[in-house]
Amino acid sequence: KPFGGALLIELSRSSFSASQGFDDVLQQLSNTRVLNIRYCFFDSNIGDCGGAVTVTGTRDLLQEQRMHFSYCNFLNNIAGSIFLYEDEPYGNDIYFYIIGIIYQLYI
Repeated sequence: KPFGGALLIELSRSSFSASQGFDDVLQQLSNTRVLNIRYCFFDSNIGDCGGAVTVTGTRDLLQEQRMHFSYCNFLNNIAGSIFLYEDEPYGNDIYFYIIGIIYQLYI
């Protein structure tokens, strides 16, 4: 599985069933399905296919869940090392590795 130099986002389903809390802290499930990444500076990261960020999961999860990158800067990120996926396309900043589709999106 490709990885990002700074951040790997794995989309998955979780029901949080039979959850237990400790020290008065309980697990919570957000039904908004929005991941907000704000005010981040991704600089000089190196990853196998995604230089800074790799998003992975299935096609239906990508359609259900949303991601917002707000006020983020991407600078000097490098994708395409020769670790595992040297023949794959690359995204220096953001790479979407979605299982079950033929064409991948990379930025």
